[in-house]
Amino acid sequence: MDNLIRKGWRKINDRIGKVKKKLYSLLQMLKKTTPVELYTDEEIVNSYSCKVIGKDGVKIVFGNWEEIEKLYLKNNLKNYHLKNDRRNSEYLCWI
Repeated sequence: MDNLIRKGWRKINDRIGKVKKKLYSLLQMLKKTTPVELYTDEEIVNSYSCKVIGKDGVKIVFGNWEEIEKLYLKNNLKNYHLKNDRRNSEYLCWI
């Protein structure tokens, strides 16, 4: 009886090990993103692929760091605040 239980646990542990390896390889293949929020009261001429909320007054811009950086540099923003809560994240960024 104990021998059967040990064999069963070995099979379960082998399957868990295979699932862990598969999951790890899938996570390595995902594109890493850094979601960022930019707050500004300045005019934004080109928003690239970022989502801009607000027209007059304060604007909130959502996007990946690469796009936010382009937006920041091309629009020559002076008065702004950047916020991000994670870096190189595997989470999908819904914009």
